[in-house]
Amino acid sequence: PDSETPEQSFKREWAQAILGDALREMEREYAALGWGARYQIFLAHEVDPPAEGTPSYEDLAKKFDLSVTDVRNHLHQARKALRQIVLNRVADTVTGEKDLEEEMHDLFSAWGD
Repeated sequence: PDSETPEQSFKREWAQAILGDALREMEREYAALGWGARYQIFLAHEVDPPAEGTPSYEDLAKKFDLSVTDVRNHLHQARKALRQIVLNRVADTVTGEKDLEEEMHDLFSAWGD
């Protein structure tokens, strides 16, 4: 965006890079476990929903021949997995818990912009 400061631009690009790397790692991990459909459910609902909007749990259950409860559980597990991957990546770049908290706050702030 044109009204961004250089610092905001840097933080946004950093956040996008972290998220992209984390999603690629998650995709590799899920593929190795044979969970390709779970990853596709996560992408469709959380990352890249279709133009017509985020699909409902019911729609995803029909598409992937699962129960709504399974879809809900897969999404919950995927969110936790992604959060942990991001946390691990950020933790590798800081020296202490306080720095980790600040970096995670900055990261989520940048995603929200």
